[in-house]
Amino acid sequence: MPSPCGRRCLLVACVAYGLFANHWARDSLGALEVPLESDAPYSLSARRYNALTSLYFLPNIGVPILAGVLAHRFGAAATYAAFFAIAAAGNGLVGASVAAGGGGAFGLLLVGRALMGIAYEAVDVLPIGFVSPRFRDTWTALVGLLNGVNRLGSVTNFLLEPLLYRAGGLPLALSVPSAVGASGLLTALLAWRVDASLSRADEAAAQRAEEEPLRTSLRSLPRVFFLFLLGGACVYGAVVPFWFIGAKHLQSRFGMPLATADALLLLPEGMIALVAPPFGLLMDRRRWSLTKRLYWSAASLAPIPVALLLLAWLGPAGGAPALAPNVTTLAAGNSPPPAAPNLLAPALATLVLGTGYAFAQNLIWASLTLVAPPKLLNLCSGAHT
Repeated sequence: MPSPCGRRCLLVACVAYGLFANHWARDSLGALEVPLESDAPYSLSARRYNALTSLYFLPNIGVPILAGVLAHRFGAAATYAAFFAIAAAGNGLVGASVAAGGGGAFGLLLVGRALMGIAYEAVDVLPIGFVSPRFRDTWTALVGLLNGVNRLGSVTNFLLEPLLYRAGGLPLALSVPSAVGASGLLTALLAWRVDASLSRADEAAAQRAEEEPLRTSLRSLPRVFFLFLLGGACVYGAVVPFWFIGAKHLQSRFGMPLATADALLLLPEGMIALVAPPFGLLMDRRRWSLTKRLYWSAASLAPIPVALLLLAWLGPAGGAPALAPNVTTLAAGNSPPPAAPNLLAPALATLVLGTGYAFAQNLIWASLTLVAPPKLLNLCSGAHT
């Protein structure tokens, strides 16, 4: 085994890869909504696609809290590995669905996405419980790094999925992210083993037996935590659904092809990957208080509704009116060429959306350890999602 410092770095690397894999697999359907509706063996109606999305997110109403309770009882790293096993099973079913025909393809896809949804938020938040105690002095900077890495998974998805679809259709475009998502189980198991070795060397681990009962500890939660909880719910509820409907909205609203729509979705995800690491480092070095972080969080939220309203109400060509067809062209019986979509307006709107969300999301996770008691960190991080 490496030294304690090396093991801590290995732990972070395992978690980082797991986040990357989880987010690529999560967003894969968002980049392929139109092909899923038009291509066999799926040929999904809009209602079926919405059912897939709803079934993916519905478990996250209660599962993260359950994950926090299980982590409190059995340990965060063990619970993390167990939920990644569920995610791997779901990814396997999604990958298998491409080989099924008829209604079987949708059934496997539906069950697979449901299992992935059960594990998705738990896999994202459980590392807080076993990573943050080992990086107390640099936790904010580390949050920025991990946020950047998990958004790289989303960026990779929107960058590569159109290329994979062109190269091999839906079978290749769904199989690759499924394989990547399932591979995260290997690093989750390694993270569990590394955490166990660090815990054996950590005398503080022996204090678990002296912790207060869970019900007694819950009564000690400060009021600011519940306000923080409400704020986080509003942020995620406003932005996360756009990752799943954004590509189709950009195609239908602005008349752009799939590859262009997915490329535009690189902007918000890419901003998170770029902004999160240096911003986390800045907060760590300046030792920002909770009050200052909340002020910055409020400021970062202001552009988000503006960007969403622009994306909803801008015209089909980004607000630019179409030119009248030439009379000679019409007399000759020729249709006028379609106007090229104006990409500037939707590009700016998605960039503003991503910038605001990049700061807001980073502040949420960097500040959670300041509003949650250390002994309830697993449960509080689960409740927060």
